[in-house]
Amino acid sequence: VSSHFLQNEITKFATEQRMMGNFFDEILREEYQDEEEVLRRGSFVHLDLSEPYRIAMIKYQVQENNLKKEFLFHEELGKAVTSYFKNKKGNILVGHRTKSVILLIPNSYLEQDGIDTYFEHLLRFLSEKFPEALFFAGVSKQSDRIGQAKDCYNEAYTALRMATMNKRIMLFDSLGMIGPLINQNNE
Repeated sequence: VSSHFLQNEITKFATEQRMMGNFFDEILREEYQDEEEVLRRGSFVHLDLSEPYRIAMIKYQVQENNLKKEFLFHEELGKAVTSYFKNKKGNILVGHRTKSVILLIPNSYLEQDGIDTYFEHLLRFLSEKFPEALFFAGVSKQSDRIGQAKDCYNEAYTALRMATMNKRIMLFDSLGMIGPLINQNNE
């Protein structure tokens, strides 16, 4: 009975993760006609998307060139990120890209410790859980409109491209005048 329950919980968790990831991808592809629809769907998953947020992109580097092992690593990373936020009583959207995870995080989660400290804790958690990998993060500017999620994604991607071994967390805000210039020529 308990193994049945456990299997059921694992399946439920995986289904919920996929559903939230698909919803996030639809937001980033701007598939919704109006923000009201996005806000309504967000409320179904207990996420207030009318609140200011940031998008973060976390990239990893592993030495392993085995595609099967990397796929399993990516899957475990997604689970670890989701459980990290669940343990902090935070509800976020998590999406997946090649060798990276994207997050939509309400600003209220970031305000207590500050953005830098918040992401330092997250990357430290991931580094301890996955010592075989290096992690880097790019974080967008704050936005208060969910319709601007694609722009925030591009900002997070630009900031991530500027992250280095010495500065693994890069905020788009900290790029100053260079940020928008790099973002315009995002090739």
